Amino acid sequence: MNPRSNQVESLLKLPFVVMGHRGAKGLAPENTVSSFRAGLKHTNYFELDTFKCGSGELIVLHDETLDRTTNGSGFAAKKPWAELENLDAGSHFQSEFSNERIPLLESLLMEFPSSVVWDIELKVSHSDSERNELASAILDLLKKLNKEDQVFVSSFDPLVLGEIKARNPKILRGLLLEKGIGDFERLTTEPDILLPHFESCTEAFMEKAKGTPVIPYTANEPKDWRRLMQIGVRGIITDFPDRLALFLSKK
Repeated sequence: MNPRSNQVESLLKLPFVVMGHRGAKGLAPENTVSSFRAGLKHTNYFELDTFKCGSGELIVLHDETLDRTTNGSGFAAKKPWAELENLDAGSHFQSEFSNERIPLLESLLMEFPSSVVWDIELKVSHSDSERNELASAILDLLKKLNKEDQVFVSSFDPLVLGEIKARNPKILRGLLLEKGIGDFERLTTEPDILLPHFESCTEAFMEKAKGTPVIPYTANEPKDWRRLMQIGVRGIITDFPDRLALFLSKK
């Protein structure tokens, strides 16, 4: 693999990055403004999830359905923004967050400073039309907001990353790998960053990566952080960026 290492290093900057998962999922309701604000006290690096809702806006939400993290129900991709924007997206975490809402990706990116680095995970259901539409929407938004140098786009679906490459090869791409999957050597679209499940991130995996930066997800325990750092990962995605930052400060 021949990742664009200079561009990756220009984006990541620090020798080791603490990346908050869905903001700071362990501190506040995931993928909400409060979650990113809580994480911002400890890091400038965040992962989030996005897809298009029924009226075409890019929303920040992990699940296909609304049931787990909001007081709504059904498939978010089939609901217009007018129906989504007032849902309670915080009470599932704690009642004090009852005023939290599902963010629009555009509003969220505009709210935070230019020092923040975003890992924008594209959620797709593996249809060509959806891949095309999502790739176009995210690239148009990044260009509109002048955020192309502040992000890398990630997905479990290498084909949507291929769409990103075809439409704007400047954008950095991160390949997510399911737990237990380590065979990424035959991909036609070479990722700039590899994002394996932390349990699958081993010395053998790092050897296969051949120098491509590796940022595993979602490790929350010191014993796992210690092991991952020993084998040379470039950063760690965690629900608790506060704890990982404190752990690093003591090393």
